[in-house]
Amino acid sequence: MEMRRKLVDLNEERAGEKLPPFKIGIGLNHGTVIVGQMGASIRTQFSVIGDTVNTTSRIEGLTKEFRIELAIGENLRALLAKLLSYDD
Repeated sequence: MEMRRKLVDLNEERAGEKLPPFKIGIGLNHGTVIVGQMGASIRTQFSVIGDTVNTTSRIEGLTKEFRIELAIGENLRALLAKLLSYDD
């Protein structure tokens, strides 16, 4: 949500400079992932992998297709419903 607020501020600045606005798409999901430094000893990088990551990437891709700013996966929707005590 903070990213979205900052984007509004940035686009207001850009509008004042007669520049086109930036648009973002955010995909959110919930699940198990593997996190850590990965790679060979010569070159490692911090990464997150797993089915949840792949699904979240596809959800983010839907933001472009449907021209929306935010999309959430079923796993996150179910978690939020549980946390907020809504029925499924």
